[in-house]
Amino acid sequence: AGIETQFGAEKAPRDLAIQFLLRKQGKPEVIVAGRPALSDAETRAVLGLIDLSKAPRPKVVDFSFRVNARINGGDPDPTRAFEPKLVDPFRALLDRCAASSTADQVAILRTWAREQAIPVVAAGASRADPKFEGVVNLGRTLAKLDLNRPLDVAALTERNPDYWRAMLEMTPGDTLVLVVRAALHASNGELDQARRLADIARPFDANKSATSRLLGEFLALHSLLSKGIEARMNQGIELHDAGKFADAITVYNGILLENPASAWTIYEQFHSRRAELLEQKKTIDEAHAGWPEARAAILKADPLYPTLALAHGREEAFQVLRRAEINTLFKDPSKTQADLLAYADIARDLGQYGYSSPIYWFLLTRFDPKGRAGRDVVEDFLYGFEQLGIKDLKDNFKGDHAAAFARIDADRKKRKEEGPASKFTADPEPDPTSRPAAKPDK
Repeated sequence: AGIETQFGAEKAPRDLAIQFLLRKQGKPEVIVAGRPALSDAETRAVLGLIDLSKAPRPKVVDFSFRVNARINGGDPDPTRAFEPKLVDPFRALLDRCAASSTADQVAILRTWAREQAIPVVAAGASRADPKFEGVVNLGRTLAKLDLNRPLDVAALTERNPDYWRAMLEMTPGDTLVLVVRAALHASNGELDQARRLADIARPFDANKSATSRLLGEFLALHSLLSKGIEARMNQGIELHDAGKFADAITVYNGILLENPASAWTIYEQFHSRRAELLEQKKTIDEAHAGWPEARAAILKADPLYPTLALAHGREEAFQVLRRAEINTLFKDPSKTQADLLAYADIARDLGQYGYSSPIYWFLLTRFDPKGRAGRDVVEDFLYGFEQLGIKDLKDNFKGDHAAAFARIDADRKKRKEEGPASKFTADPEPDPTSRPAAKPDK
């Protein structure tokens, strides 16, 4: 009403925007901008309409919003910037992230998870309708976390019955459980795992919830981190390919100092060390002596990393070949549903049920049955629960689950024993010169 009175006699077309930032702690902030710019007198008049003593205090996170007014139809040039420039707080965070070092970008993502994503999800979930017991319990658990300490993400998610119950209770298109787990990994600095979970959530997200906003924020921030790391990794790979192995290792060590949980960097670091040792006339066994530690670090950083250097025996060979299939997926958008199903099958074969079961569930509830190639994936996602020790949720579904689980086990065993991995009855002889392409899938 005050704005209408203030500008009631205005003849020219113009836009007015008032941006508010309400803080959990500290004073609120107000910016008045115009298109074209307001005079000093007009700015003072608008600010005089605002009584910040009555502003609410956010309880969970800082909150920003704008009041917009189009006067006489608004500025005829809607592309013209407001004066002064208006930048919403998240856009400002993105700009700061883009200008930051890798270490600072990792810190920004960890802080975002601890101060934005987890508190928002915890507050929303804990206040859900009590009949959604899994959602409420998960929210209350998140609200009690000490986010300044390392988190046991597996215990909070895939080994937690409330996590899976919450997944079954959510409206189709709300990817709460995957966003929760991604945020928990991000809080720990485990950003490869967080990114893989976010990429899984993206095709199933209906973009209609608070978790949709958080998913978009994480992907936007992580893309800036990925861009910087990729540029540095390419530098290291060029040095490796030029035979400058020590220099390549120096590049990789620098990245790992700032982002220790980078599976790609650990992988390339191993290959450069191996090549350096072979150049020093070390034996193949000596050159490969560090592989078990490197393999463990890679899979800790990203359990679905698509490329591994060596396989010992038939089981590891089977896993290496299954991992390689990940990089063949998601090349054709028209095959996304089929690729997601194949992705879930690979994750299950690798024992990564915290990744496979959500995909099966979302395929069941969100996508066209035709995309599942006629498969009834109910037993597939229940199988994951069983392997994780969540024994009671299957009782909510009809069927002979024991028989279905036995079929799944038998199918995996048959494919391992009759497929390409079957030729590996002993450790395969490694190729001392090879370095399979290992750039992470997108």
